[in-house]
Amino acid sequence: MNEMNHSSGKLSLIYFYLLFNFKKVFYFLSFFQHWYNCISTWTITESITITSNWSRGAGAVEDPLGIRSTDTTTSQGLST
Repeated sequence: MNEMNHSSGKLSLIYFYLLFNFKKVFYFLSFFQHWYNCISTWTITESITITSNWSRGAGAVEDPLGIRSTDTTTSQGLST
């Protein structure tokens, strides 16, 4: 009977720990999810930009992020 009380005491300690540190755990999980969303969104937009550059023939190797994709004069080698 004494062993059972000891194990339930451990369980209540875990419950109290989770209750008091719930805000920390929640912030950590939301922070992780935010960064995961940022990284996946960035890679998706980067691949879309590269594909559109390739289909237009704007030179995706020299401009992988599409910085000069809207600039038409740089493709002829002229400065704006």
